[in-house]
Amino acid sequence: MRTYQQTRDELFDLQKYAIKLGLDNIRRLTDLLEQPQKAYPVIHVAGTNGKGGTAFYTALILRSYGLRVGLFTSPHLKDYRERIRVDDVLIDENFVVDFWERVRETVLALKATFFDTTTLMALDWFRVQQVDVAVIETGLGGRLDSTNIVEPGVAVITPIDFDHQKQLGNTLTAIAAEKAGIIKDGAVVCLATQKPQAKETLLSAAGKNPCYYLPDILEPQILNMGKDGIEFKLRSTADEVPDGQDTVFLLPTLAAYQVQNFSLAWLAASLFVRRKRNAKQDRTLLKKYLRQKSWPGRLQVVAANPPVIHDVSHNFHGISQTIVDLQRHFDLKTWTLLLGMVNDKDAEKIIAFLSGKFGTVYISEPPTHRRQDGAYLTRLFETKGQKAIFIKDLREAYEISKMSIKKESGLLVMGSHYLIGAL
Repeated sequence: MRTYQQTRDELFDLQKYAIKLGLDNIRRLTDLLEQPQKAYPVIHVAGTNGKGGTAFYTALILRSYGLRVGLFTSPHLKDYRERIRVDDVLIDENFVVDFWERVRETVLALKATFFDTTTLMALDWFRVQQVDVAVIETGLGGRLDSTNIVEPGVAVITPIDFDHQKQLGNTLTAIAAEKAGIIKDGAVVCLATQKPQAKETLLSAAGKNPCYYLPDILEPQILNMGKDGIEFKLRSTADEVPDGQDTVFLLPTLAAYQVQNFSLAWLAASLFVRRKRNAKQDRTLLKKYLRQKSWPGRLQVVAANPPVIHDVSHNFHGISQTIVDLQRHFDLKTWTLLLGMVNDKDAEKIIAFLSGKFGTVYISEPPTHRRQDGAYLTRLFETKGQKAIFIKDLREAYEISKMSIKKESGLLVMGSHYLIGAL
């Protein structure tokens, strides 16, 4: 019998099989386990940015209705089991070992990917745990993503922007069409605020399905935005979506975009409960969950004095939003930036945006075969007139970056899940 560590290592070894978009393997794998995804209703979340946060808040809101909730997200930061949880409890190590024993031969014969296999594990665990609902985040795209084996009652699409163009297309219309592939007949569709081309494509894809566009339904009213978090209320304009004007919510984060993610989650969870369940919400319990839990790696303050902040933003849209939110609280021109990225991002556009915004810039490399060459990023900064210092070893770069913090300044570490996860 394998140990959990051996099992995890063998699962990670599946990453040698490159990304393979398509549902053939996941169909064969779910057939092997007698269709676990059909044992419970699903809320499916796709989009470019904000998927993880939206899925996380959707699960918390559903739990405040007394439901048992499965949550599947990716990637993880520290522990592989973070990807699969029920009521915020990570998947059991013994189940991971047992699952791999059951499917290993078939997975290797199919050369199924790491993500195919992890998706199957989540679907099976949620069945074993008899969840009332599973919130499932796509990995890449939507139409050909492994998670698209599910038949969602609610399909949620967060803001669409440019990322993974090699796989998804070079226009917002093409990318939106791929993300819209999660919309199935009869599903309620919940859309975040979208750019015009993406919005048009998504509305067309929704067709005759009930479709709700967030700005038309929910209006967040920000009451206070400080270094301890964001207080807000929610005003609903739709009878089927509960009004939140009588409740002050507090998100313990600097990231203002999480208010939008929470609002989209509120919309999705409310519509699911209205259609599928006769349940009453406990808002006191929800406020407790929000105080106790935040989505890690999103403008996460890991040290307060001086501030050290970790953020997993990794594409232009996400990074620009992170900087906007941080500038509300700090003068970044006195700050230090430590940046490390993977090699499929628009590095030139990102670095043109970041140049001149920080006092000191360090470059390092995340520990993944997909890492972007740090020397290349350093040269890009220098072409924009921003001096940058490349330190290949991440731990050394982090320690030197922290030592460079001057009085009344701080450190922002950003650019990749792999970077933040390693730290």
